[in-house]
Amino acid sequence: MVISAGFKEIGEDGLALEKKLEEISKKYDINLLGPNCLGVCKPRSKFKTQLSQKLSNTQGNLRFISQSGAIAASIFDWADSNSIGFSEFVTLGNKTILNENHILEYFLSKSSSVTSLIEDAAEKVQPIGMYLESISDGLTFIDLAKKISSKDPIFILKPGKTKEAASAMQSHTGAIAGADDVLEAALEQSGVLRCNTLEDFFDLAKAFSWENVPQSPRVAVVSNAGGPAVISADSISNNGLSLAEFDEQTKKRLSEVLPRSASIYDPVDVIGDALADRYAAAMEIILKTGSCDSLLVILTPQIVTQVEKTAETIGRISRKYKKTDILFFHRRQSCFRRRKNT
Repeated sequence: MVISAGFKEIGEDGLALEKKLEEISKKYDINLLGPNCLGVCKPRSKFKTQLSQKLSNTQGNLRFISQSGAIAASIFDWADSNSIGFSEFVTLGNKTILNENHILEYFLSKSSSVTSLIEDAAEKVQPIGMYLESISDGLTFIDLAKKISSKDPIFILKPGKTKEAASAMQSHTGAIAGADDVLEAALEQSGVLRCNTLEDFFDLAKAFSWENVPQSPRVAVVSNAGGPAVISADSISNNGLSLAEFDEQTKKRLSEVLPRSASIYDPVDVIGDALADRYAAAMEIILKTGSCDSLLVILTPQIVTQVEKTAETIGRISRKYKKTDILFFHRRQSCFRRRKNT
């Protein structure tokens, strides 16, 4: 494991030095990680070799592969502040010998081993997050990602859409950027979710850490505002999912607990003055029917909105029905100022 920098990312002299490192590794059959990496860690086994002092000691189900040590360090900081735990974390650096495909191959073999199934019995899914500035072997990557993503979600943050980003990557890890449209097609083909920002990356990490993968594409939406609900319906459809269809009995029960002006179709609009109990009533009716396998709850803070109590209610119902529940807050600027600590 070589954490030192100063190799191909700095130019010709560094490239020559890295070539020597590669020759030595191949001569003695060394599985070299790096150079210019931050190391690896596995909190469950208390195995830590990373240079960074920051590390979330919370054990969890998330697995990460990062080509950048700085991105890895930011993920450690974020995980600490959000009580998110890791299963394994590997930083790659310049990928002179070992690359993302070797790590994915290891993850794949581990998930099918008897020892691993016993060790990770508490975790139903083992999501993989990746920050990559380059992909070493696209065909191998697609093949491995297809096999893994059929069971465990994979999400990736891959910069390089602009020539400026490509130039920056060259000086960071010596990565050569390929055609981004080709990459986009390859990721879609292999079932990998691409994140456009670090915020998206963190959001997916949190969602996959807390929730199980839905068993079907049927999504129900409960919202206290029509606009965000309509936008979510578009997003659901555009991403290959489908809105749930309620039977007549479900719609009748919803009409009994919701105001006359509410929508009893998916998306369900519980109206702007909805308190926590109205959210709870709608969620209970929908989840009891088994008409969906994931539920998106949208809350736009109004003067009467019970933000914390509604969040607690959603958590309680989520544990009861063991469905994938995501809570989305839509803040207007004025509301955000009033509720910034919530």
